[in-house]
Amino acid sequence: MVNLEVIKKALEESGALDLQKLALDVTFEDAGFDSLDMFNLFVELEQLTSHQVPDEKVDELTTPAALIAYFDNLND
Repeated sequence: MVNLEVIKKALEESGALDLQKLALDVTFEDAGFDSLDMFNLFVELEQLTSHQVPDEKVDELTTPAALIAYFDNLND
């Protein structure tokens, strides 16, 4: 199950240091994460969930809330 804590842990494991601004409804960009951070986040989550996010979906998943909803919908 993907939640905010899982996302924060994945970002930490990928080398992101400042997670203070990260909240459910704040975009990753507004929280200070760049494209490399996001690439690493998706790699970590794909390893955790065994599900690869399609490239066309990546640009839609701009907040932790959107990312959590995406993975929740996979289980429905």
